[in-house]
Amino acid sequence: MKKDILERKYFRDNKRFASIFNYVLHNGKPVIEEDKLVELDTNLISTNPILTNRERDIFKKAVIKSDGKQSYLLLGIENQTRVDKNMVFRNMLYDALSYIQQTQNIENNNKNGKIKVNRINPVITLVIYYSHKKWNGKRDLYSMLEIKDENLKKYISNYKLNLIEPYSMTEDDLSKLDRDLRILLGMIKNSGDVEKLEKYVLNNEIFKHVGIETAVLLNEIINAGLKIEEGDEINMCKAIEDLKAQGRAEGRNEGIAEGEARGKAEATRTYIKTMKNNGATEEMIAKLLSLDINYVKKVLA
Repeated sequence: MKKDILERKYFRDNKRFASIFNYVLHNGKPVIEEDKLVELDTNLISTNPILTNRERDIFKKAVIKSDGKQSYLLLGIENQTRVDKNMVFRNMLYDALSYIQQTQNIENNNKNGKIKVNRINPVITLVIYYSHKKWNGKRDLYSMLEIKDENLKKYISNYKLNLIEPYSMTEDDLSKLDRDLRILLGMIKNSGDVEKLEKYVLNNEIFKHVGIETAVLLNEIINAGLKIEEGDEINMCKAIEDLKAQGRAEGRNEGIAEGEARGKAEATRTYIKTMKNNGATEEMIAKLLSLDINYVKKVLA
C-alpha cells in the first residue's frame, strides 16, 4: 500500500504527468502543457449493472492546441511494481468504462437542455512498470487469444498496452523526460546490478540534485537506502559515496565475524574426528554435538 500511495502521489504532479505523456505521444516535445491538465475523478462508475465499478490510479484531462484548434484527451496512468498477467483486460475495462461514462454524461446533459454534444474524448492509458526486469506479461489482446485462423484477426480488435518499461529504455529515451523522471526511471533500469548502478550515478551530473520525492520513491521501490534530510534536494553522488564508506566498514566487521565463524567450524570438525578415533559412532557424535548426521558423515568421509 505504501508503494501504491507514493507512486500515485508522484505522478499526480502535473509536470511529471505531462512529461511522461509527452515522451510517449510526442517524442518528448512539450505539446501537453502541465498548467492545462485537469484532475479527474478516478472512480469509473457505470449505471449499467452488468459492469463492475473500477478505480484508476491517476486520471486527468489534457487540453491540446494544434493548427489553431483545441482538442481534449483523457489520460490515465496505472502503476505496476509486479507483472499482472491480466493487465490487458484491466486496461480494456478501464478505457471502456471511461468511454461509457462520457456517453452517460452527454446523455444527461442533452436531456437537461444543455449544449448538444455528440462526440466523446479519446482515452489513453499508460502502464508504468517499476522494475529493472523485462515485462514478461502479455502486451496485447492477440497474444492472449487462441486464434488458429489468421484470417479472423481482421474481425478482432487488438487492444495493446502502452507500457513504460525502464528495461528497454535507452539513454536517448531517458533524455526526453524531465529531470525527476530521468533520474527515477534511469536508476530503476540500472538497479539490478549494484556496480552498474553506482557507475551510472557517479558518471551523471543530474544526480547531484535529486528531488526529495524522487529519493523517497526510490527508497521504497529499489531499497536505495538514501538518507532523507530536510531540504528540497539531495546529492545522490555524495549519498552513494557515503553508502560505499558504510559498506566498507560493515565489510570489515563481517570479515572479523566470518573469521570467527570459520574458526568455530574448524574446531567442530576436529572434535568430530577426535571422538571418532576414540570409538564414538557417527550417530553418537551427531547426538552429543546436536549436529545433522549427514554433516558428521561428510566430515568423516
